[in-house]
Amino acid sequence: MSNVKNVRYVLLIGLAATAIAILGLITIGPTQFFRSYLFAFLFWLGISLGSLAMAMLHYLVGGRWGVLIRQTSEAAAKSIWVNALLFIPILIGMGYLYPWTNAQVVAASEVLQHKSVYLNIPFFILRAAVYFILWIVLARLTTRWSLQAKYYLDPHQRRNFQRLSAFGLIIYVLSMTFAAVDWIMSLQPEWYSTIYGLLIVGAQALTGLSFGIALLPWRVKKPPLKAVASPDLYRDLGALLLTTVTVWAYFSFSQYLIMWSGNLPHEITWYLARGRGGWIWLGIAVLVIQFVLPFLVLLSLRAKRDLRALTGLAFAILFSRMLDHFWQVTPAFYPQGLTVHWLDVVMPFALGGFWVAAFLWHLNRTPVLIEADVKKEELLGSETQPVS
Repeated sequence: MSNVKNVRYVLLIGLAATAIAILGLITIGPTQFFRSYLFAFLFWLGISLGSLAMAMLHYLVGGRWGVLIRQTSEAAAKSIWVNALLFIPILIGMGYLYPWTNAQVVAASEVLQHKSVYLNIPFFILRAAVYFILWIVLARLTTRWSLQAKYYLDPHQRRNFQRLSAFGLIIYVLSMTFAAVDWIMSLQPEWYSTIYGLLIVGAQALTGLSFGIALLPWRVKKPPLKAVASPDLYRDLGALLLTTVTVWAYFSFSQYLIMWSGNLPHEITWYLARGRGGWIWLGIAVLVIQFVLPFLVLLSLRAKRDLRALTGLAFAILFSRMLDHFWQVTPAFYPQGLTVHWLDVVMPFALGGFWVAAFLWHLNRTPVLIEADVKKEELLGSETQPVS
């Protein structure tokens, strides 16, 4: 099946799901529509930005692990423009999502009055435009330079990549930190967390890496990746996945420990809303699927070298990432207990159809960056001993 047919199929899925979602908008109203839309948007944005971060990280630190997922990461990063277009409905539906857009709510809260200098509609739109411009430019520079450089042969080009990637990662972390405050934290505007931005950044890195690993069984069947794929490279990706999972868990536990021990009303409100009814069980499910299961499996060197095990974990983590976004967003609207609407199921398919179609289109036009004149031994390096 060609990539052109794949693009058509996923577009049809996206259009069909969008039609159903619009029907829900007409029959049910905009409130639930935009609530479901937001968490689905954040999931697909996480794949784009996490993939961009993985591409820049590989160009910064090098290593064999990036060889297998670099094409996938760059194609996903190029798809950020789709996320920018998909953000427009959120701007239209701001009033149904963010309490600080309501003048009466702001007037009744002293905290929101102090935050109104930052949390206001014109400044919110301006910041969003700046975020997407920065991310699209970073993706453009990273993917365009990669087509011109013989990364493995030219030390000068490698240094250029490292400088660009170091600067780009700093921009990404800072901009996504502010975006996390704007788009997620301000759903409960009286709540605040100093580590929340890093938590979202770590989660996106996990999303991008898992996405690249999930597609490996299909990518390594074709040359030139077929010639270089090996258990040693799978081991490196497995070790990085274990590290990323652990970093996410560390940020999550740090936020929980600091807030719960402080026991301040404005800080623990976020956890109170997510610790009632079925929300607490959904949070536990995310913890198990996204941390406990990968951590236990990836402690084994054999599992790290097994592509089927890595792929299974990657798909499980991607599913958990979607659940996590649902758990992050929806309790702000339904703090009384777990609430799942049918639009919550439809919306990821609606947005995902358009994003996946763009990704496949870019993937077909993104070359595998293995130079024809580089021998396999030069690509993989001289170390062949497994690392536990």
